[in-house]
Amino acid sequence: TASAVKMYTIAMRDRPDYLQVLAGFNMPVLFIAGRHDGGISVESIARQAQLNPLAEVHVFEEVAHMGMYEMPAATATVVRTFALKCFASSRK
Repeated sequence: TASAVKMYTIAMRDRPDYLQVLAGFNMPVLFIAGRHDGGISVESIARQAQLNPLAEVHVFEEVAHMGMYEMPAATATVVRTFALKCFASSRK
């Protein structure tokens, strides 16, 4: 409903800032962004990723906010590749 969307938007806007957690997290982090996302810009994702030296960013050029639905196979490939790389590096 329109009311639910409005309440969700307000909750997302007013939630606490946890960027310090990302900055102190010493593990790899994967960000997946959509170039056409009207709510979270690629630039915003890039700024967040800069807080963690182990972060990786993948941008889907033809996707908005829901890449896992808009490009499920490509999203799965990105996540799988990242997970395998993390697993391999943890075994060293």
